[in-house]
Amino acid sequence: MPRGRLAPADSADTTLLELEQTAEQIHQLEEVELELAKQLGMSGEDIDSVAVLLKTKNKVLSNGDYSSTLGRPHKLHRLRLQYSRCQRSLPVELEVCPSLPDPPHHVDASRFWAILIGIDDYTYYPLHGCVSDVRSMERYLTEVLGIPSDRIQLLLGSKEHASPEDPMKPSRDHITGALLSIITNSQIAHGDVRDRRNLEKVN
Repeated sequence: MPRGRLAPADSADTTLLELEQTAEQIHQLEEVELELAKQLGMSGEDIDSVAVLLKTKNKVLSNGDYSSTLGRPHKLHRLRLQYSRCQRSLPVELEVCPSLPDPPHHVDASRFWAILIGIDDYTYYPLHGCVSDVRSMERYLTEVLGIPSDRIQLLLGSKEHASPEDPMKPSRDHITGALLSIITNSQIAHGDVRDRRNLEKVN
């Protein structure tokens, strides 16, 4: 091992010792902080340390005298930062727990209904990829999960669906109507899965 370099175990022991010493100093100064808080009219178990520091600083500066009264809260603040840094430097051992295999999950495709919304064609700051993402999701639902295509409603904001009369144009009225149809559709039975995917915000 190169001279001057600590082994990982030695380094961890050194850090733990530093944490212990720092914690002891913090505990002593916290008693001073509590007394200062009482002098400033602050009470309660959960004292705002930052507020104590700032109020003490303002009080000392207004008197034009930098004294140990302000030095101790500053030191406490530095020690807390030092303690936090030491904690982050400790090595962490991660143990991977073996997971049990999940039981096979059966998807009843006939119980699914979906509305997929993707908008690329904005007047300002047009996007790219939202419509293609919807198409990919549609293929996944139909080809992988086996959901009937007539159970999937698409609203696509692209140049091909720019006409206000196009039922696939994602206008506010069409989006509202599509969402309401999931509620009012008499073909949707109790327990069916309703899936609403919006791949971009609604203008």
